[in-house]
Amino acid sequence: PGVQINMKDIDRIVDNTFADGPAPMLQKFGVAITQANFDPMLHKGSLKIVSPPEFVHAVLKVCARGASSGAGDAQLRAWADVFRSVQFDFYRIPDSLISFLCFHLREQMFEAGETVNWTMLQRVQMVIREKHVLEERGGKASAAK
Repeated sequence: PGVQINMKDIDRIVDNTFADGPAPMLQKFGVAITQANFDPMLHKGSLKIVSPPEFVHAVLKVCARGASSGAGDAQLRAWADVFRSVQFDFYRIPDSLISFLCFHLREQMFEAGETVNWTMLQRVQMVIREKHVLEERGGKASAAK
């Protein structure tokens, strides 16, 4: 909260995730619950997102672009399916700690990505493995000359 969003990041998410149109949202969205006896149905439109908001902005941007460019009914229904499949994590936390949780969730996402990022050796091994699998199925791993 209170930190400017980098529009280049949103465009990068749009290009990487939604280049071919509607796609399932793999990112969970975190929402802060700051009151006891919280009823989300009474807070529609005023929930406090604590996960990185770039993903929300990206999906809204690309969906709005499709709707304003005259997307057909099938594509709009596909977007409706995307929105119905969004997953949420709810965090019970006092208002005073929301900024810290936002920072923590962003850093946690980055650390998780760094942790599972393949080394160059692993990438080479994957290419070799895929080449063998392709050849076992009767395919060719090299282009015709």
